[in-house]
Amino acid sequence: RADVGGGGGGGVTAAQIVLAGVAAGILFYLLSGLGALARGVGPTTYNGNGGDGGALLAAGVSDLAAQLKSLADAQHRGFADLNTQLRELRGGDGAGGASVTSLAGGSGAGGATAKVVSLGIVGRQPGIHVVVTSNGNRYMNWQTRVLYANYRRAASASPALRGFTRVLHRTSDDELMQEVPTRRFAPLQPDCDVWCQYPVADRSQALLEWLSTPDSKQFEHIMIIETAGNGG
Repeated sequence: RADVGGGGGGGVTAAQIVLAGVAAGILFYLLSGLGALARGVGPTTYNGNGGDGGALLAAGVSDLAAQLKSLADAQHRGFADLNTQLRELRGGDGAGGASVTSLAGGSGAGGATAKVVSLGIVGRQPGIHVVVTSNGNRYMNWQTRVLYANYRRAASASPALRGFTRVLHRTSDDELMQEVPTRRFAPLQPDCDVWCQYPVADRSQALLEWLSTPDSKQFEHIMIIETAGNGG
């Protein structure tokens, strides 16, 4: 998950960015049309360009509909290209090609078999490394305890889950250091240890620093997840 910052309930997704752009476009055209109507006295009053406000509003809505269709077509093409790349990744078997490797032993009727794509990265083992960030406040630590317990339960059933690391951005060790696999990094905003407006302000920097450590280079896949806490 490519997470664009975010405190509390999560980061900004690509879908949210697209929806924000669409909403801005709708607002622009509606205001343009309403402005044209406001300049006239009535529905039959013509403005200086020789057209009435209602016609301008209708033209704006029509233009917006065309843009929305174009956006939807582009999105469809993007998903199609992504699916093609995923099929090629799963099916590659030449030099350096990726192959699908089964990492779980589920078998029999209804048995689930976890699979991950082996990327063939030299020095890394096939598998998934789960990473969560935290500033060590009580609420996030409570959630991290629950999260790690569920991870261990899932990992016991699926060897595809190979590693877990809590990336802690805090000035000092906290109560979970000996309970949850943790790598601590010095924060750029030390006041967030106690309380600050944006508790996850150091998340990106801490992740960047963690990515330069040997711990981050054990397995081919990294899954970055997060707690939903935003309190101090």
